Amino acid sequence: MSYLEVLAAAPEVGGGRPYLVNQSNQSRLGELLDGLGFQVSAVRVTEDASVAELLDDIGDRLGWPHPTGGNWWGFQDYYGNIPDEGRGPYAILLENSDNLLRVGPRRFATVIHKLLSITEEIGPWPNMEIPLEFFFLGAWDADD
Repeated sequence: MSYLEVLAAAPEVGGGRPYLVNQSNQSRLGELLDGLGFQVSAVRVTEDASVAELLDDIGDRLGWPHPTGGNWWGFQDYYGNIPDEGRGPYAILLENSDNLLRVGPRRFATVIHKLLSITEEIGPWPNMEIPLEFFFLGAWDADD
């Protein structure tokens, strides 16, 4: 069973991409991902963070030597080098990513679309399905 099948069946994740996960499930999700061999890091999304700051924060968690330049092109260039570095797979937990929606639906949709497009566009990698997965944590379910 691939990790994608495991994630799709996990109640914490609730299906496929984009992975919208309730913030309260962060610990269980981290344990699941760790057990699947992911290197797990969290990035806090603040209401006032720009896309440039968010991309640089993700790059910091991935150990990239320089900022991404705060743009999607720079992020994509670094992302393409992950397999060459012999590292991964990674899981980035974007804490409070519902703050992106508070900024506006366009910011929310753009960030999710771009991150997923970049990770799905480049590859496949010889030693892993996708070297980087994003999990968007927030208050998605009013009951949780």
